[in-house]
Amino acid sequence: MNGKCLHIVFGDQARAAVGFRKIYNTNEIDLVCFRDTLSIGPISNLETEKGRQDRIGWLTNVYREFPQDVVAADIDLINELNDRANLYKQIYLWTGSDVNEVLCASRLFYFLRDFPSLKIFTIDFLNTSITKRCGYFVYPKSLAETSLDQISELYGNFSLLTQQEFERMRLIWEKLSNENSYLRVVVEGSEILGGEIDFYDASIMAHCTKRYQTAVKVVGKTLGHMNSANIREGIGDSFLNYRLMKLVDTSQLKYRGIMSDLRSYEVKLA
Repeated sequence: MNGKCLHIVFGDQARAAVGFRKIYNTNEIDLVCFRDTLSIGPISNLETEKGRQDRIGWLTNVYREFPQDVVAADIDLINELNDRANLYKQIYLWTGSDVNEVLCASRLFYFLRDFPSLKIFTIDFLNTSITKRCGYFVYPKSLAETSLDQISELYGNFSLLTQQEFERMRLIWEKLSNENSYLRVVVEGSEILGGEIDFYDASIMAHCTKRYQTAVKVVGKTLGHMNSANIREGIGDSFLNYRLMKLVDTSQLKYRGIMSDLRSYEVKLA
């Protein structure tokens, strides 16, 4: 055992936030980051070369500037953690109530070999309150919704992961990675489910009118109404922009401008 604690975060923003608050001390803590967005795109057989290439190909088609290295990098990170996880005295997962973060953690648990010998701690973000300066409480769903000056307050809210919680998380990945869906979505009152590629199209259309609006306004409205009270859906504006352009391609919407960046074109109902 190396005497250090391991902290696991999800996304570059979370890694920067933890580092900014000086929680990251190289003498006491190792910090690693999962970056792939598993809420979008195929996720079956990612432990195989074909599965990885299928995912990379699909994401490259959706995102013009998709960083292809994140797919393999996250898989390599899981393998590394399997080799050295038992060297750490404690492991802290900053897993929020966010579809992507839940999926990343559940995949890690699915492939983690030595859970019984590990001390893994997680935060129940939904039941973790932070006092704002004006005196009222807020409940951030993840690090992405936590102010930088409040991150250190979360330390006292980590709790040891139980065997039952570990198995429940493993089952999430086992179920969803055996489906052929392209999205992982949350229907009100349900757990994370597989969804079709056009799952959010109706919501996008509902925020379009007979008058032209900027694409960024339509996507912003859609994002504002997407997330349920209990979990962030893990879908960003780049994917909604992709679907918006598909709705134009299928003549359900009209556009004017240059159909690329969200700020360069407008849409209206056909």
